[in-house]
Amino acid sequence: MIGLIKSFNQNPIYIKDQQIQKRLTSRNKLSIPPWLGYLTILLLPLIMYSLFSIKHPSFDVKDMRSIFIVTCFLQVIYFCYRGVSHSYNLITHEKEMKTYGNLISTMMSPREIVKGKFWMSFYPLAKELTIFFPLFFFIGFLLKVSIQSLIMIYIFGLIQIGFLSIVGLFFSARSRDSMSARSSAIGTLAFMVFGTYLIGILLSMASGFIAEAINCSSGGMGFMIMAIPIGILNIFNPVSNTIAALLPTFSNFIQNLMDISTSMLIGFVYPVFCMVVYFYVGMVIFKKTVKKVAELPS
Repeated sequence: MIGLIKSFNQNPIYIKDQQIQKRLTSRNKLSIPPWLGYLTILLLPLIMYSLFSIKHPSFDVKDMRSIFIVTCFLQVIYFCYRGVSHSYNLITHEKEMKTYGNLISTMMSPREIVKGKFWMSFYPLAKELTIFFPLFFFIGFLLKVSIQSLIMIYIFGLIQIGFLSIVGLFFSARSRDSMSARSSAIGTLAFMVFGTYLIGILLSMASGFIAEAINCSSGGMGFMIMAIPIGILNIFNPVSNTIAALLPTFSNFIQNLMDISTSMLIGFVYPVFCMVVYFYVGMVIFKKTVKKVAELPS
């Protein structure tokens, strides 16, 4: 693992882009640190407690825990968005600045070019997530959130950053300009978060009509028919995966939900399965991106 990270850090494309980024950041001294947004999300339970505890004495740890669970969802969406926004213009910017030919002239393979661009998007976000993980873990532990849930959300965040970075690069390679790449990449993220949920609702509603069409007395058969596409959609919904990761926490504080052993099993197996699917699909998209970069005119 250390050797793999070292090889990414030594990628010439990554080094070049990082130097350019540092020069731009040094010129804009008034820019807001990008990690400030994530820190605000993490401190949201404490901020809300300081604002409401005085006027509302009933505001207690349970309320803070509920807010923290909300921040878990915000964290996933936040890093999904940043993964896309960091990568959608990494290749189209080279086209627009007429510098793509310089990349080809370096004699680097399209695969190495895409790896360098990917690391430019993934590494800063993964570093930010990892640096603040002890604070995230500490706050969650104090609020009695399941340790398994905290760890799974962290790992899932890394997977999502990597996956959405690849998605952004794919659209960056196939789009003519940054604007169209941004629209496609953000649209894909919006579909993952909202579109899969809405389609799942429509499929659930359709299960009743299917049951009626095949003369079933209950909607069970219709639901079984729709279970597979609904399950596939949920795999690619970051919110659904976060809910699964939080199941051990929910079972601790919601009576009659399910026993703790079952919730811990589901809260581990399902997110891990989703991570494997994300990794496989991400590798497929990575290869397609490499192929597209190889076809781009110099």
